[in-house]
Amino acid sequence: MNKKRILTGLILILFGNGIVMFLSSCQGKKTDSIRGTGIVEGTEVNISSEIPGTIVEICCQEGDPVQKDAMVIRLQNEDLRSLVDAAIAGVDRAKDEVKVAKTAIESAKANLKSADADIKNSEADMDMAKVQMEDAERKMSRREALYKDGVIAREELDNAVTTYKAAVAGYNALKARV
Repeated sequence: MNKKRILTGLILILFGNGIVMFLSSCQGKKTDSIRGTGIVEGTEVNISSEIPGTIVEICCQEGDPVQKDAMVIRLQNEDLRSLVDAAIAGVDRAKDEVKVAKTAIESAKANLKSADADIKNSEADMDMAKVQMEDAERKMSRREALYKDGVIAREELDNAVTTYKAAVAGYNALKARV
């Protein structure tokens, strides 16, 4: 029985020393890793594209770590490329049309200025025609008085009436133009 007690005591001492050694080794080191044997499985991600195309570049190999939002593969799709090219051509055409429209606006502004100047010239011509018409009317009135008194011939009166009628027609034409 003594041998059993000694053997049990010896096992307890060795076991206690093992626990003390284990605890003292764990106190000094703080680690996020666990040591052991076995198989560790990570997150598996399947990658697929929402659009069809041919893979032209692959950035990494199977098992490589990949950052969030990083490019993994680059696809090429000729149909989409042609649509993009057509859209770019449409934008360029629209820009050209904007330039043409701006030029047309500038031309219209110049035409407005020219029309404004034409109106002012026509108004001045009309004022001048009015003065000439009023002068022709005064001359015609004097010729009528002189004709009644027998001082001038009928031909001079007719000339004055014709000059007055021509002045009235000219004035009315300029007035309509304005």
